Formats: sequence, C-alpha cells, structure tokens
Amino acid sequence: GRTKNYTRYTISGFRFKKPEPQGKNKLVASIFINEDANKGNARSDYLRPQIFGGKIFKTRFQKRLRNIPVGAESDLDGLVGKQPALFPNQTAIPTGSQIVRRNAKGGLSRGEYPKIVADLAGVNSTNDKIRMRAEGRRAKRAEQRKRRRKGRTKLGTESYFYMTEDMAAERPGLRSKKAGIYYRNRAGKIGLVFSIDKDPVYQKSLEFFDIGERTVKESFRRNLLKEVKF
Repeated sequence: GRTKNYTRYTISGFRFKKPEPQGKNKLVASIFINEDANKGNARSDYLRPQIFGGKIFKTRFQKRLRNIPVGAESDLDGLVGKQPALFPNQTAIPTGSQIVRRNAKGGLSRGEYPKIVADLAGVNSTNDKIRMRAEGRRAKRAEQRKRRRKGRTKLGTESYFYMTEDMAAERPGLRSKKAGIYYRNRAGKIGLVFSIDKDPVYQKSLEFFDIGERTVKESFRRNLLKEVKF
C-alpha cells in the first residue's frame, strides 16, 4: 500500500546493506536510496523533497523546457522576442488528462517526454497560432466527422504545442484556458497535458525514516530468532 503510487523504477531505488560489524558488540545495517542518475534523474534527488519537505526537484525534462523558446517567430540566436516554455521559478505540472497515452501508473510513457521536447523545439508551438482559425472552421465540421464511419475518418498528425493564457483564451471550444503544454490527437481534439505554475513546495509525505524504524521493531526479533541456533 505504501508504494502504490510509485513506479517500478522508483521502488527499485530503495537498497540496503547487510549488517557489518562495528566494534566488538555492534552490527550495523543501512537502508538508502540509489543516487545513480543512469536514466536521467536520480531517485534520491526527486524523492528528497517528499522525505524532508521543500521545493520540487527539477527533472531533466523540466530543465529542458527552460531552454526552449516559445510564443514568437523562430530566432536562431536565442530567446529574442520570445519567452522560455518554463521560467526558473515555474514547474510544468501534469494535469492527468486522458487525451494522451499513459502507463499503468497513470503517468506519461517514457517515450512521450522526448516527443514533447522535440515538438516544442520545432515549429509546432511557434506556428500554432496560425492554425487557430483553421481549427475554428474544423470545429464547425466536428458533427459531420462524428457521423462518419470510424474506418473512413481522415486523421491528422498528433503533436504537442505550447500556448500562453492569451493564446488559450482565443482558442474556440477549449475547456482549459491556462498557459501550458497542450496535445492535439489525430482526430483534432486538444487537451492540456502540463499546466505552467509556480514551483510547488512539498510537505513531508514519504515517511522514510519512520517506516524504517517501525520495520526494524517489527521484524528484528523475529529474524534474529531465525538466525540464532540454540
């Protein structure tokens, strides 16, 4: 029950060292969280705010968003006339929208993150405002598309793109009007996948040390009696 919201990768980061003698009358074992970042984010780093409290850990994906210019014409020299997809004091918060593919835990599949970065770094965001009028016309034909047989419906290209609050406000038929990263599926439906908000501050939620102490109290005597031969 304690691990139901964590992925298999996160759970596998909890490690232990077998008891080792320290001095003549003392055995010491340890439980720790893997510090390796072989898959991009060290588990000890992104779990730390949940254990001790504090600001959210910025993942590699979040850091990449800070370097992606959005909202204006393309400029090869940098962010002239643009803004970054994410400012240093902001975080892209998952909305849980079901419009996009998700894994068994309800999170985005690993392959979606590089696709988001690639789409935002390309032309999908900077040219998206041009598409808005055309999408308004397509919205009027939505009822006709619903009447078509599924096998004959013409599908478009799926993509992620960024919209400011002003851009979202101008978009017809859009439920959310927040700034963030949106996804357009092949049928033309649009949903907010990441909203852009100020950095959240965690309260302590993962009782790492308390769970360790309780587990030792519950299991030490039982396991000791198994190992000791009378």
